[in-house]
Amino acid sequence: MNLFQFSCFLGCLFLPGIAFSQATVHVELADIKAAGKGQLIALMYRTSEGFPRDHDKAAYRISTTDYHNRASMTFTGIVPGEYAIMVYQDLNNNGAMDTNFIGMPKEPLGLTNLASMSRPVFSRSLVKVAPPSLTITIKLLNQ
Repeated sequence: MNLFQFSCFLGCLFLPGIAFSQATVHVELADIKAAGKGQLIALMYRTSEGFPRDHDKAAYRISTTDYHNRASMTFTGIVPGEYAIMVYQDLNNNGAMDTNFIGMPKEPLGLTNLASMSRPVFSRSLVKVAPPSLTITIKLLNQ
């Protein structure tokens, strides 16, 4: 076996683990005031494009109606990288975040690294996602 063949052999052994390593992201929510009303929708944005208004631009999306005053939502098969994570409570089940005439959310909303109601900034909302898993807690604001 020459050096090229040996290199190819080693690449076949180690590359699949590197190329296909994925992560799981657990999002924990507590103190949900409108418990069990509507649905919770969680979105992960990999780029600032569409963040936070265009939900179709999110890299990943999950939702649940199974919650009370606490909720746990899990993203699986996530490609490692940096993401901004947003969760909102769709109180009227219309699949969209309702806003007032100036664009402020009318439904409970939470983002990674957002402690008070202010304009979301993608770069400040980023969290690093790496295998095997990440658990984050997001507080819903505007309740």
